[in-house]
Amino acid sequence: MMFLFHFYDIQLNHLIGAALVVDIEASHQQYLSRDTLDACNQAFAEVVKLYGYRSDVYTMGSWVSSKMSNAGWIASYPYDPTGKTWYSNNNAWQYQSTAHFQGSYGNFDVSTL
Repeated sequence: MMFLFHFYDIQLNHLIGAALVVDIEASHQQYLSRDTLDACNQAFAEVVKLYGYRSDVYTMGSWVSSKMSNAGWIASYPYDPTGKTWYSNNNAWQYQSTAHFQGSYGNFDVSTL
């Protein structure tokens, strides 16, 4: 499980109750089967739960249901969510990745819960 290799090295006891999210959307992951990705996501959730955390799965909209059974935080970009209810049954919807905020530099992801 390549996404867990750093997990055991982190001192997490000060964030009990926080959610840890696995990001499943890398190009090399597209060749993994749905069963394999589901098993990886389940293993991540089980380890995270052992430490008292909540877990979630982040992925792109085109992978929802086609590459995995469950995903809670979905990235899909219309850039203007007004009047849209996309992914309203999921935990979060990231609708922009290039937002700017006054007094800050760089791009920010923007999600709605």
